[in-house]
Amino acid sequence: MMQIGDFMKNDIHALISVSKRIWAKNAEDAVDYYFCFRREFVLETLPENSAIAIAADTEWSLCINGKRIPATQYPCYPEKKYYTVIEDLKGYLIAGKNVIAVEVHHFGWGNATHPKCPGGLRAAFIADDLKIVSDSQWKYSLSETYVSGEKQIMSIPMGLRFRYQTTPGESWKNPGFDDSSWEDAEELPLPAENGAWRELLPRPVPCCNELAPEPVHIIWQGNTKSAGSVSPDSEPDEPFLQHRLPENFFKDFGLPDWNCGERADYYPVNLTDSGSGIVILPPQGADGVSVIIDLGKEMVGYPVFQAECGNDEVSVELHYGEHLLHGRVQSRLLLARFIDTYQCGKGRVSHIYPFHRVGCRYIQLFFYGITEPFRLIYAGISETVYPVQPTAEFLCDDPVQERLRSLSARTLQLCMHEHYEDCPMREQSLYAGDSRIQMLCGYYLWGNYDFAEASLSLLGERYFEDCGYLSLCAPSDDQMTIASYSFIWISAIWEFVLFSGRKNFVAKQISRVDQILESALSRPCENYPGIYNPADNSKLFRQDGGGRVWVYYEWCGELSSDLRFPQMLHQAFLAEALECAAKLHEINHSFDKAEMYRNVKKEISAAVNRYFWSEKDGCYLEFVAEEKQELYELVQVAGITAGFADDEKKKKILHSLVVPGKYKQCSWYSMVYLAKAFMQGSLEDQNRLKEIIRNRYGFFAFNGATALWEVDTPYGGSLCHGWSALPAWYCGAFLLGVTPLEPGFRKFCFNPHADPGKDSGEIPTPYGRIRITGSDGIWQVSFTADNGKTMLKETFDDTGTQKQQNSRFFELIH
Repeated sequence: MMQIGDFMKNDIHALISVSKRIWAKNAEDAVDYYFCFRREFVLETLPENSAIAIAADTEWSLCINGKRIPATQYPCYPEKKYYTVIEDLKGYLIAGKNVIAVEVHHFGWGNATHPKCPGGLRAAFIADDLKIVSDSQWKYSLSETYVSGEKQIMSIPMGLRFRYQTTPGESWKNPGFDDSSWEDAEELPLPAENGAWRELLPRPVPCCNELAPEPVHIIWQGNTKSAGSVSPDSEPDEPFLQHRLPENFFKDFGLPDWNCGERADYYPVNLTDSGSGIVILPPQGADGVSVIIDLGKEMVGYPVFQAECGNDEVSVELHYGEHLLHGRVQSRLLLARFIDTYQCGKGRVSHIYPFHRVGCRYIQLFFYGITEPFRLIYAGISETVYPVQPTAEFLCDDPVQERLRSLSARTLQLCMHEHYEDCPMREQSLYAGDSRIQMLCGYYLWGNYDFAEASLSLLGERYFEDCGYLSLCAPSDDQMTIASYSFIWISAIWEFVLFSGRKNFVAKQISRVDQILESALSRPCENYPGIYNPADNSKLFRQDGGGRVWVYYEWCGELSSDLRFPQMLHQAFLAEALECAAKLHEINHSFDKAEMYRNVKKEISAAVNRYFWSEKDGCYLEFVAEEKQELYELVQVAGITAGFADDEKKKKILHSLVVPGKYKQCSWYSMVYLAKAFMQGSLEDQNRLKEIIRNRYGFFAFNGATALWEVDTPYGGSLCHGWSALPAWYCGAFLLGVTPLEPGFRKFCFNPHADPGKDSGEIPTPYGRIRITGSDGIWQVSFTADNGKTMLKETFDDTGTQKQQNSRFFELIH
C-alpha cells in the first residue's frame, strides 16, 4: 500500500504510473487464458472522493464488491498501453471490507484488432487518503467459469470464442471470499523483455455506454439432429433442423397469461431480461432443440444469457448472424464461426460476456442434453453505444432522405466503439479507407473530433519500411497493407484538420505523411514518366495469398485486385494525398515542401492524361490503352476529384456517367468520389446527383433495413457497414450546402441544393453549430457559439433565381 502523502490527493494518474505490472506466474505468453485478480481493503467510512485506473492485456472486466463497472481496455500496440479511469465509485464502495476484482482474458496471439502482447495488469485505486496499486499483495487464480486454452477462433479479426461453465459456491468477486488457496501475483519487469508496456497513457476517448437489453422475439423453434450422426461428410456444427409447433415445443404455450397476457396472438414468443422466460420441452426423437431469436434490428454489444436448469447438464451454443439462410442463422462465413457456448449446471445462470462484442440481427440457440423442461429466460445483447454529441438536426420534406440520414447515423454508431470499425459482424477492424468516410459523415452529424483524432493516430503508428505503407488496419499484427489506404490516411488527416481546426495535429503526423509520400515517389514506373507503381518488388504484391501489398480500390471487377501496371487509380489517390500533404505543410509553414508536392502532382496529372485518357471512349482507363479492360465509374470520378480532368474532359465524363451500361458502377464505398465529382459540374449535373443518390440508396429507406449494407448483394457482405453512410455527408454538404474552407470553419461556403422552406438543419463545428433555415424562398444562415453568443445571422432571397446555386462565403471570428 502506498504511504499517504506520496502523491497529491486523488491523483490517480500519478498513482498508476508507479503501479507494478502483475500477472500469473509463468503465464506471460499463455494463449486464450482467463485469469482472476483480487485485492481486499477496508474502509472505515465511505470516502468523499474515489477513483480507479486500470490497464491490462488483452481485455478486462472490473468489479468492485461484486458489481461490474462498465469499462473496457483501449486497444493499442504493445509498446503503448492505455489505462481507463473510473471516477466517483460511491455506488460501489461500502463501509467495511471491500474487494477489487479484475478478470482478464489474455489472447496471447496477434490478430487484426489486437497485436500480440505479453500479459499484464496495472491498476491504481484511491479512496480519500487510501491508495492502492497493483503489486504482489494482489491474489490471482485461473478462472473456474471460463474454459482457458481452447483457442477456438470466431474470425481472425474478431478473435476467440468463449465457453462459460456455471460453478457452485460463493463468487470470488464478493468481499470475504476465502482466497487463501490463491497465489500471490507476480511482479513483472517494466518494460517487458520485448519492449511491450514501455509507455502508460490515459485512454483518448471515453468508454461506451452499455444499454439495458431490449425485448427480443423467438421466431422459430424445432428439433436438431447432429449432422455427423446422419452423414459423416457433413460438418458437425451444422445440425439438421426440424420445425416443431410452438404448442408442442413450449410448456403451457397459449394458456391465459402465458407470454403475452390477454392477447390472442401468442406468436412470435416475447422475451425480456426481466421476465420469467419460457419453458422448453425436451426433444422428441432428436439430439437437441433449437430456437431462433430476432433482435428486431442490427445490434452490437455484449452477449447476454439467462436460463434456469434442472438436474441436467445442458450445453447451449449461441450462433450469431445477420442472415437467415436455409432455415438457420448464418453463423458461418468461410472459415469463421460466430459461436459461443454455455455449459449450464443445476440452477440459474445470469451472465453477460464482457470480453468481446458481437454484431448481429439474429441469434440461434442450440440446446443439447435436455431431458427435462428447461427455462430460457433471455438471450440477446446489451448494446454498447459510443457517447456522441446530440445529432445535428435535419428536416426535409423528402421522407427518403430523412430516413437515409437516420440509417446512416445508426450505421455509423454501430461501427464506433473504441475506434471506427468496418463492420461489427465479422471484423470490427479499423481501416483507413473505411474510417475516412465514417469521419466525414460523422463531422456532419456530431463533430466527433476526439474520436477521429484517436483513430487517425492509431492508424499512423505502424509503418512498413520495406513497402512504404501503413498496416492494413490498426492496432494489428496483420502484415498486409492496402497501398491506396495509406494515401487515403493522408487525405483524412487534412480533412480532420479542416473540420476540427486542430492544427497542432499536423506536427504530430507530418513526418509519417512524408515517409509514405517519399517512398511512393521513389517507385517510378518504367517507360511511363510521371507515373508511379505501388511497389518495386513483385514479391511484395498479394496474389493468391502471397505477398503483402494488396492493390485494392473497391469491390468492383478488376479494381478489387489486379496486378497489371501502371494503374490510373494509384495515381489518383497519390495525387489527392500530395495535394492534402501540401496543405498540411502550409499549416506547418513548410512552403517549399508544399510547392514540391504540388509540382509532382502536376507532373502526375499530365502523365495520366497522356497515358490513360482514351479519346475514342471519351473517358479515363484504369490500365494503359493497349490492355483489354472494363470501363469503371470510379476511375472517371477519381480523375475529376484528383484534378486530372480539365473543363472539357470533366463535361464529357459527367455526361457519359448517365449512359446506361457504359461503366461498372461505384460501390457504396466510393460514392463520396462520385458525389464530389458531380458537385463540380453544372447545375444540371448537380441535380442529376440527387437522382443517383435516390436510385442507389433509396431501397434502404422503406424495405426493413435497420443499417446500411457493405455491398449490394445481401449475402455478399455485412448488412451493417460504416463506409456506406454517405447520406449523412450528402445531406449536410450537398443539400444544405455547407463546407469548411479553412480549418475549424473559420471560413465556410454556403451553396445549398435543397429548396428554401423545405429543408433545414444544423452543421456542427468545433465552436458551435451553423443553422440553415429555409422559409418561402428565403434562406437564413446563422451561427451561435457554444457560449450562447450569436456571431452570424444573414438571409438570402432565392425566389425567382431558379436556383443558380451562387456560393456565399462566410468568415467566423472564433
